[in-house]
Amino acid sequence: MKRFLQALMLCIAIVFSVYAEQRKNPAEEIVRTTECDTLANGLISLICPLGNSGTVSLQIWVKTGSRNDPVGLSGMSHLFEHLMFRGSAQVASGDYRNFIESYGGKVAAFTTEDVIVFQADFPSAILEHVLAMEADRFASLTLSNETIAQERQTVLAERSAKVDAALRNKILEQLHTLTFPSHPYGRTTYGLPDDLRAITLADCESYFNEYFHPGNLILIVCGDVKSAQTRQWIESFFSAIPIRKHPETIRRSIQSSQLGPQRLDMVFSGGQDQMVVGWHIPDAASADMTYLRLLSRVFDLRYKSGRLNPADKRLGALDFHVAVDDRRDAGLFVAEISGKWPPDLSDPVAAWAGLLEESKWPVSPDEAELAKSLYLSDLGGSLDGTQAVAERLGYAACYIGGIAQLPAEQDRATKAVADDLNRVRQTYLVSNHRSAVVARGGGK
Repeated sequence: MKRFLQALMLCIAIVFSVYAEQRKNPAEEIVRTTECDTLANGLISLICPLGNSGTVSLQIWVKTGSRNDPVGLSGMSHLFEHLMFRGSAQVASGDYRNFIESYGGKVAAFTTEDVIVFQADFPSAILEHVLAMEADRFASLTLSNETIAQERQTVLAERSAKVDAALRNKILEQLHTLTFPSHPYGRTTYGLPDDLRAITLADCESYFNEYFHPGNLILIVCGDVKSAQTRQWIESFFSAIPIRKHPETIRRSIQSSQLGPQRLDMVFSGGQDQMVVGWHIPDAASADMTYLRLLSRVFDLRYKSGRLNPADKRLGALDFHVAVDDRRDAGLFVAEISGKWPPDLSDPVAAWAGLLEESKWPVSPDEAELAKSLYLSDLGGSLDGTQAVAERLGYAACYIGGIAQLPAEQDRATKAVADDLNRVRQTYLVSNHRSAVVARGGGK
């Protein structure tokens, strides 16, 4: 008995230790140590000294994405993700990437509906030179019919591989088109082939001048750096880039535009049946997004424990996943389900959406606490390492009103209770906010 009590006390001590660790808010320290500065031309820089690893993560977040693609020219933002590596006045095509990789560094970029992000991780010793190259490509990017034609083919090949030949991404693309019929979020980030082929040199020059200027950038330096020296380099290289017109940001109401459930059916040859269901949710800055993320953890836990299945067992899922897709204007709560369903079962949407919308099975306090534990662990991991910290800073600056808002996410999650999760479920996961795309196998 004595050994049992000792073991029990040890377990209790461990649990309280883990809980106390979770209650610490690492975002507060990140915000406290990050220096924010704005140049006269509008460039915002965030410098976060972190560790003594001898490495640094540099990211530039351009506040434009597929939402700003000109009508009939979808894929423009994605195309610029590639064009930005094709040289500038002082840097030859490919030299930016080659220089960083020659020092063992890595270069990446991605495009979303709201932003284009350029990332580089490399030794701190070459930061000055990399900043000089960054400033040069944003000041004097080389655009020509030849480079546009070459990168257009790259983007078309990427679309073919990642959308046309990938059923999941094709379904998600259709879901966004269905869900946002009158909002730019309905446009594909990859671009439509005919639209991509229609883009001209003049179109690219106009897009670059409107969006790729200091007043539309967030520059982030995170890692083993000296703040004063880094700030001096940024001012030296970027302050000469002229001020240009700031793009007009149009925020549109989305939820009120949908008055009932929507559904699109597709047929493909062979394989598992797949379905995606999306519900309109608020913009990324809304406090309710925290509770919706926790709710997604609850649904995943219910599925993994075998407690989330339709009454008709023939509609069982081979795979199930829920995610919160957050954006500047409005997001989606997305459920992805795959299975092999009999042809006579014509409405898998009602069965599965009903399980997620069903208020008769509320989230329990125990489920909420477990979801909180998992989510807080994930949140801590999002601030582990220079690249992860830089991404969180960029996200905060572009999506939720600034880096000062970062600690609030963990504070809300820590204080959340089951009632918060049930409230957002009843508010947003309703049939009038729901759209679904169902892809059934058996086509030829």
